Amino acid sequence: MSTTVNDEPLSRWFKDCVMDEFQFLMLHGFRHVDSPEESIQFTSSIAKVEVYRDVRSNEISLQFSNQPGNQSYSISELVRLFEGTEAARKYRDYASHTREGVKEGVHKLAMKLLSFIDSPEWRIGNLFERLEASGKLWAYEYSVETQLEQVRKKVALAWHSKDYRSVVELLSPFIDYLSDSESKKLEYAKKH
Repeated sequence: MSTTVNDEPLSRWFKDCVMDEFQFLMLHGFRHVDSPEESIQFTSSIAKVEVYRDVRSNEISLQFSNQPGNQSYSISELVRLFEGTEAARKYRDYASHTREGVKEGVHKLAMKLLSFIDSPEWRIGNLFERLEASGKLWAYEYSVETQLEQVRKKVALAWHSKDYRSVVELLSPFIDYLSDSESKKLEYAKKH
């Protein structure tokens, strides 16, 4: 049984909302192309925007791809590039199964993308290269943070047993990623 709102399939309502809210893409050189239900695509000479709704989770999101289609990025990756890592960490796709909720979610997503397209950073050029570099940096920092979390447990044990040599060995490789208190512990351990 498909979800309906006022006898109108929600998927049709979603498509109409996307077509209304994402009209600004036409002013930026995109055109609408036929696409499957729950997915609306816009293409330009250099990029593709696919706005979609997951029928299982009711999440509304988008993918941004280069025209050959070999580089594809989520809205959260765009958020990371334009608003920073912390904003990307907090970003969540909007989800709704109601007509009003779908309209609100599509509007918020459109306004988010429009804010990026209208920003000076968008026009700098090399957008896909910057997205790729941002993703690689995030992956590296995530890896370092994961390793540091594992090291912190060992540091706590070494610190409590006053094994300052181990504290120095464990924390030194992560000096650029330490909190203020960890930096102070490292300095103290170096002196003892």
